[in-house]
Amino acid sequence: MKDEYLNTEDHISLCDMSLVSCLVALEFPVIAFDRDPKDYPKVKMVFKKTKELEETINNFWNGSLRLEPKTYWNAIREMKSRVKNY
Repeated sequence: MKDEYLNTEDHISLCDMSLVSCLVALEFPVIAFDRDPKDYPKVKMVFKKTKELEETINNFWNGSLRLEPKTYWNAIREMKSRVKNY
């Protein structure tokens, strides 16, 4: 997805697979994938920025996020598959 279509005030791009998988497991939808040829093989996943999303990201990084392990593992597999097929 081209950057000009994404308003950085309304969207957030992430490339950390563990964080993205947690967000997907918590049912935050990925709205786009962004692969920059200069940054190959890195793929950024784009989310709609909300207060809830930002709080969840902060909880992930400070270690207070709780998630059922099977749900997390399934989200990792789903995201790996989606990135591979992108």
